[in-house]
This record gives sequence, structure tokens and C-alpha cells, in this order.
Amino acid sequence: GSPQSPDYVQGIVQKMQAAAFSQGETAPFFPLWHFATRKAVEMWPKEVYRPHELFPLQRNLKMGPLTKIHGPKTP
Repeated sequence: GSPQSPDYVQGIVQKMQAAAFSQGETAPFFPLWHFATRKAVEMWPKEVYRPHELFPLQRNLKMGPLTKIHGPKTP
């Protein structure tokens, strides 16, 4: 689709910043990783991952019968 309006983007960024401040974090807030869908960003703007939460990747996660799955350090 079309790019989002600056007001829309600023509203999402403000929610992310407020969540970070409430956890005692300070700027810079980026880079961060978020879900790739617009609906997820609208519904869960505070659900972001920072580099220290993702890396180094775990290499021993389990999901049902699957083992040694690679994934973020903090799911």
C-alpha cells in the first residue's frame, strides 16, 4: 500500500518510546525489530526486540518433536 501519514508513524513511535521509558531504557531506541505486518504494529506497538534480546541466537530450542531450532535469545 501507500506510505503511512507522519502522524500515524509518530503515534506508533511514541508508544514504543513510552514503553521503553517505563522499563528504564533511554535513547537511542533504534535499531529494533518488530513484526512485519501493519496489523501487528497497530495492535502491539510495544512488542519490539532489541539486539541484546535477539543475539546471540539460541541453537537449542524445541518445538514439539523438533529440536535444535535456532531463534532469538529472548522469545
